[in-house]
Amino acid sequence: MSFQELGLRNDLCRFLTEDLGWAIPRPVQAETIAQMLCGRDLCVVAPTGSGKTAAFCLPLVQRCIETQLKPSQPVKHSTDTLKWRAENCNIKSSNISARRANGWGYARADIPVTEGKCYYEVQTLSDGICRLGWATSNSSKDLGSDAFGFGYGATGVKVHNSSFETYGSSFSAKGRTVGCALDTEARKMWFILDGVSLGDAFEYIPTAPLFPAICVKDATVRVIFEAAKLKFDPPPGFKALLGMSSKRRGQTSSQSPLAVIVEPNADLALQVYSFLVSCTSQLEGDLRIPIGGSAKRTERSNGVEGNGGILVATPARLDDLCSSGQLSLNTTKMIVVDEADVLASSSTKQIRKICDFPLEQSQVSFFSATLPSAALNSLSSDLQVNPEWVKLHGLPIPTSVHILVHYISKTNAGLPSHGPQPLDAEGLEENSNLPRVELHPQKVVMLMQIISELSIGRAIVYVRTRKEADGLSKALHSNGISSIVHGSSPRAVEEFRSGKVRFLVASDGGERGLDIPDLDYVVLLSVPESTHKFVHRVGRIGRNNRRGKAFVIASPNKEKVWYHTCRKGHSTCKNIDRCTRWMDEANSLEKIDRELGGVLKYVDDQQGGTAATGRTVTVPDLYHLHTLPATRRLAELERAAQLSYLSYLQNKR
Repeated sequence: MSFQELGLRNDLCRFLTEDLGWAIPRPVQAETIAQMLCGRDLCVVAPTGSGKTAAFCLPLVQRCIETQLKPSQPVKHSTDTLKWRAENCNIKSSNISARRANGWGYARADIPVTEGKCYYEVQTLSDGICRLGWATSNSSKDLGSDAFGFGYGATGVKVHNSSFETYGSSFSAKGRTVGCALDTEARKMWFILDGVSLGDAFEYIPTAPLFPAICVKDATVRVIFEAAKLKFDPPPGFKALLGMSSKRRGQTSSQSPLAVIVEPNADLALQVYSFLVSCTSQLEGDLRIPIGGSAKRTERSNGVEGNGGILVATPARLDDLCSSGQLSLNTTKMIVVDEADVLASSSTKQIRKICDFPLEQSQVSFFSATLPSAALNSLSSDLQVNPEWVKLHGLPIPTSVHILVHYISKTNAGLPSHGPQPLDAEGLEENSNLPRVELHPQKVVMLMQIISELSIGRAIVYVRTRKEADGLSKALHSNGISSIVHGSSPRAVEEFRSGKVRFLVASDGGERGLDIPDLDYVVLLSVPESTHKFVHRVGRIGRNNRRGKAFVIASPNKEKVWYHTCRKGHSTCKNIDRCTRWMDEANSLEKIDRELGGVLKYVDDQQGGTAATGRTVTVPDLYHLHTLPATRRLAELERAAQLSYLSYLQNKR
């Protein structure tokens, strides 16, 4: 199968074959591209490095192109033709109904108010409960449950940020009319019941665009946005929503991307952004797709302004942009959640907000490298419509990757007492009630041994904490090995990728977002407790069928390490009862090996194991590595002394 057979444009196919050198689609691309082009919701599980980024980026680019090429038609809004974002309710013409006594229905009109004085009415067509008002684009569907929604309920209460206060009177009976007045200039809103004003309900409302929002429960209401159909006249100076100018009403298409890609961290967002910029730069003719990348510490744009673009961002940054009114997702029709297994657990609330109230024919896709969790299944059930599951997980670890496990010795016999201090248990050894942790110096020494024996030019080294990463980086520098800590600067990964430094030291959370071409080695100085974290760390190598080797340097004993639950952190905390925990790397490795089908190879360095370095690692070797910094310093002093003596002889003549 070729890329053309999947339905991709010729210019995109040329980019893949000529610029990237891809002759045929990879399995994940062959299974997903055509379905995404058709607008189908997908849940895709495929290994790290299998080509998922291209699998979702290419269809998004093509659909944005197709949207641009469609002739634009002027849109004349009316209450009957207005688009709604709705859930658990029926919308027919201007009537909204939810006939489930135990469940709420939610609806939000897809037309924002950005400035001016605006008014709309809601008429109750049956007995029941409803809540109506205004909400920003990132408000919860449950109107008034967060800081971005403002509602007036049929039980005679106003609600904002989950705070219920008595306001007006009940209107749960059939035949009542409630007017919703919004004054963006005075930044306040109020409600009018059967033509009688109830007074100000909310003040100091946000400056972000606001949308009419309705919640109904076992009731039917009619929403009126046009002046000719209003039962009561708007307050003086106010206009019906659809009677306002388009400028005041807001042009959602001018502030909303057509597609959004959600990434768990800034590094991944930047990588996806770079790929999108590369493939869109090859488009034929005058076609231009706006591409934006946004994260807490990186803002990128390809300099193209306009509608129908693609935005790549982290959940936190998306939340910030929507809250401040800089971004609206009202016309967004394609949402891709990458690394969905992580985001489903760590950013569930934000993901639900981003995907909340999807427009008709919108598309939500989840991509993951590990099998779906209960959290991801829950998100899929709530946010997707008849999703197609594509599972290409196969073997989580490519056959081109070899994983070698080295256990450090159970004793510290022969190690100098002045050697490196334990990196992840610093401070614990000072307490006499706890056993001294003498294992970590051997991990560092064994790392140096492997680097020296295999002449490793560059590698990623994983540790548990940022403090460990800083300590290990200093240890590498003291031995003449250049390194940088992942996250220590915005350009840390780029410096490693370009070869300015040989080793990148990453802590927990750094197993994702590191796409380094032609990387052959990774070293794990700490064993993650979850298999999917292990897979992601090892998955940095073995891409494109390239051979790679992963070294795991583990402790055979349980170790007590810092695990702070307080705000003080490692700088001042001394609470070894609450802020420490036992780590059992041997048990974690057994579980990981069992779940991965026995892919780990154990090397007994104490018994003459040769799989890793070709010979036995002995105590003299370890001692030699401990003395390397001092030996190098001695050589430097000797050289300086000889040069000084030669200079003295030359001057004497």
